[in-house]
Amino acid sequence: MPGVRSRWMNHIHTILSSSKRGLGVDEIRMKLFNQMRDPPSARQITSNLKIDKRFQSLGKTIAGSLLRAKSHEVTVFGLTERKYDDVEPYRQR
Repeated sequence: MPGVRSRWMNHIHTILSSSKRGLGVDEIRMKLFNQMRDPPSARQITSNLKIDKRFQSLGKTIAGSLLRAKSHEVTVFGLTERKYDDVEPYRQR
């Protein structure tokens, strides 16, 4: 029986497979809310995607937040087997 981590990592792989661009960690987490009862935090997602060879870090982007006093940087990820533009919005080539 697969563990919880591998289950949500597979969900993320499916999300990025259906996307035509790289997604920020905050966007990935919001999409996981539709599929999971208790999705992982943005920090958990970032640390696990950096380790997994199926994913690549494309860069960073600024994410706004209603709960924070100012915007913050989040990492943008894509799939390793795909090519992406070097600048935002990191569209798939």
